[in-house]
Amino acid sequence: MSEDKDNGLRTKHMVKSFYVESGKEDSAGIQALLDVCRGQEAEIIFRQGTYYFDKGLVLTKEHQNLTLRGEGQVRFNGGKRLRNWSKVAGTPVAERFDEDVREHIYVCDLAEEGIRAPGKNVLKAGGAPAPWNFNSRGFGRQTRASHPEVFFDTQPMNLSQYPKGDGFLTITDVGGKMLESDWNVEGGRLEEGYYYRDQRPKHWQKSDQIWALGYWAYDWANSTERIEQMDAQRQFIKTAPPYGNYYFKEGQRFRFYHILEEVNQPGDYYVDYDHGKVYIYPQAMEESSEIILSMLEEPLLAMDGSSRITVEGITFEMVRGEAVQCISATDVVFDHCRFRDIGNYAIGFVMGKGNRVLNSDIHDCGDGGVLMFGGNRLTLEEAGGLVENNHIYRIAKWTKCYNPPISLSGVGFTARHNLIHDCPHTAIMYWGNEIVIEDNEIYSAVLETGDAGAVYTGRDYTFRGNKVNHNYIHHLGGVGMGTMAIYNDDSVSGTEMCRNYFEEVSRAAFMGGGRDFVVKNNVFVKCYPAIGFDCRSADDHPVWRNAVEKTLRERFYQIHAHPDQQLMSRYEQKICESEKNETVSAMESEYIRRYPELAKIHECYQNPVNGKTRIPASAWIESNVFCSKARFRYRYDAKEKVYYEFGKPVENPQQYLSNYINDPAWDLRLTWSAQKGEMHWNSNFTASPEDFADAKWGEWSLRPDSQAFDYGYVDTDFGSIGLEEEKRCVNPARVMTCIMPAREKERAVSIGVKNAGSARVSGVLKVYAPQTVAFGAETVEFSVEAGEEKEYLLEVLESPKEFEMEVRSDTPGVRPSRGIFLTEANGGS
Repeated sequence: MSEDKDNGLRTKHMVKSFYVESGKEDSAGIQALLDVCRGQEAEIIFRQGTYYFDKGLVLTKEHQNLTLRGEGQVRFNGGKRLRNWSKVAGTPVAERFDEDVREHIYVCDLAEEGIRAPGKNVLKAGGAPAPWNFNSRGFGRQTRASHPEVFFDTQPMNLSQYPKGDGFLTITDVGGKMLESDWNVEGGRLEEGYYYRDQRPKHWQKSDQIWALGYWAYDWANSTERIEQMDAQRQFIKTAPPYGNYYFKEGQRFRFYHILEEVNQPGDYYVDYDHGKVYIYPQAMEESSEIILSMLEEPLLAMDGSSRITVEGITFEMVRGEAVQCISATDVVFDHCRFRDIGNYAIGFVMGKGNRVLNSDIHDCGDGGVLMFGGNRLTLEEAGGLVENNHIYRIAKWTKCYNPPISLSGVGFTARHNLIHDCPHTAIMYWGNEIVIEDNEIYSAVLETGDAGAVYTGRDYTFRGNKVNHNYIHHLGGVGMGTMAIYNDDSVSGTEMCRNYFEEVSRAAFMGGGRDFVVKNNVFVKCYPAIGFDCRSADDHPVWRNAVEKTLRERFYQIHAHPDQQLMSRYEQKICESEKNETVSAMESEYIRRYPELAKIHECYQNPVNGKTRIPASAWIESNVFCSKARFRYRYDAKEKVYYEFGKPVENPQQYLSNYINDPAWDLRLTWSAQKGEMHWNSNFTASPEDFADAKWGEWSLRPDSQAFDYGYVDTDFGSIGLEEEKRCVNPARVMTCIMPAREKERAVSIGVKNAGSARVSGVLKVYAPQTVAFGAETVEFSVEAGEEKEYLLEVLESPKEFEMEVRSDTPGVRPSRGIFLTEANGGS
């Protein structure tokens, strides 16, 4: 390292500049330099290269006015490169692999790499049996460091599993019957196991290191549990304590992890903790291949009380815990950084003010992306946190639920201009007050879960001042009860939802029993339905009665400094515990002055009806544009008096067709005593595809001649949503897809691809359809130049008369699409 005072970077404050060379300084040497910088303004410039850390860097409150900047490609790496690989073919262990793959499997002895104890709960010295490195992770569990993962040329390999990919088995029966009291559902006791139906586990050698991830009772509450007993003949499993969540329910999904015999596809790996060996099935093995095992459990960079710290142009990667942890730090900025291949969260801010994450890429994290926790709900003092212009994807690989790409908890945060996609559960989760979520594009969220939302909050009448405005949320996943775009759960209230664009989502704006919602100037396209509204806080179901009289009442009259939420880190819990005795009432504080509408809720609590508190829901729904799936399928020509279905005349249309097309149920669904609520519906407009700038390619701006403007709709800049590419160094692809009818008399689907970016994009489209549909291929390879449109024909071999299909891509920035295909009419949508 060297000090350079005359390199053109000096300021009037005499900033000291230091350079660090890759390969010349270990983490101890870099930490020593950081300690030199205490109490002075300085800049540390890291030369291009990979910096391997066996211990994380720490900044304290004495560190102020410090910049850490990468020059070129700078990587802070928490792993160990593995170099000594040999084939398993011809060794005794080879017999455990499928015969046709043995030649492709490689093994590395960790002892030969000098790895005896790479981290807590990983390996014991001397080859002794290791304690379990996997942890029981998931819903209701605190975040814990991930198991060591293998990364091949910076790409994560796949921990051996069965079934592969996004496949699941189902629980066919349970070991001990029970009746769940709240919803009167039959289930099985967790300690008594469950049954499945599959022959593959009979091929596995007995092991006490096999784990199962399951959505044991609900599609929003998973956990990963160690299998204590597996009877492959009876097809019965018992998991080890602390067991899963709630109970076992027939039909729920699970999959197996960490099975040596399941290293049988390119990209698979397995870590044998007992013998200190790593097995991989690489795509291609070269001398130059970089294979890294993540090892560091502590953060690569931790701050405690630091202030005015800027980190620029650095990649944080391959760490088992969090990449960056900031406790009570102020005015910390991460700009143009990259966080990838992380075991837990990419970056967490707990307390502090004015912290920002800007123009960065965050992907392949075991838990969440960016966590911000701060502000003070007693006084509504704002934290001023900002998450802006980031590309965040492939998040929550291991914990799945309630570990989103962005988590905001407290008072005064903004998430703006982010592109978020490919996560199993929620995309943005927020709890508290004065939180702004705007200009974000979100798609392919909630891919593996159900009864969840792309943007989610819930269970508190006093969460106010929150705005979810001018976002584009589209093509979400969802199982079971499905997925909402904006999910206001369990009587949370007061959310403003304006100027958003929703496409192909169910209950795009969902209001679950709360009050004072504003839904204005939104565009709803192909939603099913567009809006969901209920009045559960006035319903008689015991679950809702209990919530109103206990949980919601307590949170209304005893507001804590920080919001109650479903999952918190140990740092958040520690802060909440230290301040638990200080509370304020919504009626005797800053709350009633800033949010006078809370008086209505107080009035309901003070005036119960027949001994029951009934709080009616309320919403103002105005000047929105609705265009249902039916209107994309059917069109009526008043002059010709002819109905068209996907552009073809409908012969002998049934009388109900007009009612079907215009059915208001496409736009609004009322449930749970909704008639007891107060819903104001004003000047909303029903559109047709012709009202939009380009319905084929998903350009949802309204044409200037649309009658929507006569109903009070005010146009917004659809194109400004998402990343501000000019502010970023590297941008993802901008590719749209669409599903169209094939050419006349051809039994095929046409998939359109349009490149709206400035560089050529190649990739693979994955095709999803019901099991009754057979295509000529399951994937479609595409390649499009900048500004180019192409059409790819996909043969349909077998199908019912009508089916819905979907295409998605693993290439970041390629938008998915859905369509209905009619085999007889050879139509499409």
